[in-house]
Amino acid sequence: MHRRLAWGIAAAAVQLLALAPAAPAAEPDPGIAAFWKWWAGAQPRVEQALQANGLRALADELDSAVARVDRDLHWEIGGKPGDYTLTLSPEGNFRARRRAQLWVDSAPEAPGWRFFPARQRAKELNGLEIALGGASLKMRDVRFAIRRDDARARLDVTLCHSALARLQRPQRISAAFLVLDSILGEDDVARWIGRVRAEPTTPPGAVDAANLRAQVDSLAGTSHGELFSVFQSTKKGRLSILSVNLALRRLDHLDHDAFLKVLVPAPGLSKGGGEGLQQFRRTKRLEEELRGALGGDATYVGHLVEGDSVQVMFYADAEKVRGKLAEWAKANGARTEWKPDPQWAELAKF
Repeated sequence: MHRRLAWGIAAAAVQLLALAPAAPAAEPDPGIAAFWKWWAGAQPRVEQALQANGLRALADELDSAVARVDRDLHWEIGGKPGDYTLTLSPEGNFRARRRAQLWVDSAPEAPGWRFFPARQRAKELNGLEIALGGASLKMRDVRFAIRRDDARARLDVTLCHSALARLQRPQRISAAFLVLDSILGEDDVARWIGRVRAEPTTPPGAVDAANLRAQVDSLAGTSHGELFSVFQSTKKGRLSILSVNLALRRLDHLDHDAFLKVLVPAPGLSKGGGEGLQQFRRTKRLEEELRGALGGDATYVGHLVEGDSVQVMFYADAEKVRGKLAEWAKANGARTEWKPDPQWAELAKF
């Protein structure tokens, strides 16, 4: 294209954009707005309490303010004068994690403060100590038995420390997550750690905290969020083939909190031969069209081929895709099934 013509088209596009009505601004979330309104007056009092080592007097007030954001969030304040941090921890609750992200995204300027939607990894590990229920775990002494789950691009981890013998099993797991959050940060625990156990004995080959951190960072540097596994089964003589992306990360798709199945009919698919091949190609084309139609408002999970139908699975923002999905399904004779699933429990079944 001629450069002058390209410039003219671009200028016209800018003019059209200028004439187009602006999209309405999103309404502020009332609970989050209430928190920041409270914070504007409370920040100086919080700083005074921190400097006087008397934050306990404001604990109830902080509890109430954070509950307006979400009742499943837990607050932590740290740092030093001029560099304080306020963290809202979801403790594994992804619905609350999404709320915490909205809270951070709407944070006003607050000189001397940083805000986080999840616990951050500790800068220094050697002097760190975790105390819980009468047990004290010094970071330099903890060890980890690690098993790599290549199908999911995760590490299954067992925390090992003799002090865990003083704790009941639920407390041991709580201690394990507190230690892991300190080493990796809460988000990286959610992304890269699979099963978590805690035992008072240390097996041969267990590694220290720095080694665990290095392994997680290496895994994060080589994983790209797409790792499909294929499973086959036969029930009552009927073959089922499941293809599913086990490397998906809930944190990378916080708005996609509904599990969606789209059932596409494929008559003759199970017969094989020319008719089956024709239906296979047709459903593959329809699946690609559907993924394109939903775009970034849905995350493709995989599909299940069973009998004469194909189930295409997504996690999606239901409000954004419901209309265009209904239109696509009607045009292609498909059925849809929705299920709220903020923890992505359906994916965890595979």
